[in-house]
Amino acid sequence: MSIQQIDIQQFHTVWEAEQPLLIDVRETSEYEEAHVPGAKNIPLQQIVTHAGTLPTQQPVYLICRSGMRSNKAAQLLMQHNETLDLINITGGTMAWIKAGLPTNQGGNP
Repeated sequence: MSIQQIDIQQFHTVWEAEQPLLIDVRETSEYEEAHVPGAKNIPLQQIVTHAGTLPTQQPVYLICRSGMRSNKAAQLLMQHNETLDLINITGGTMAWIKAGLPTNQGGNP
């Protein structure tokens, strides 16, 4: 099964309207430097342990620095829980910052 991909402009529209579940799969130190407000940090190497705890009744958006690690995270999650509705954000946090969108610093909300 292929993972749905959306760009930062599409995600920004969803983010403003819905405040969706957003998982940032970067390392904690990267996340703490700057992240999309409301994003929860679950580093890639820990993502599989959360496969059974993520909701299946709503989309789960995944983000990293550029979209590569988050796509890998989506693939890993699908192997462990095929009922998840996963959406990878292409361009990642760098595209979010480049678009001049707001960021937060520090740990998980």
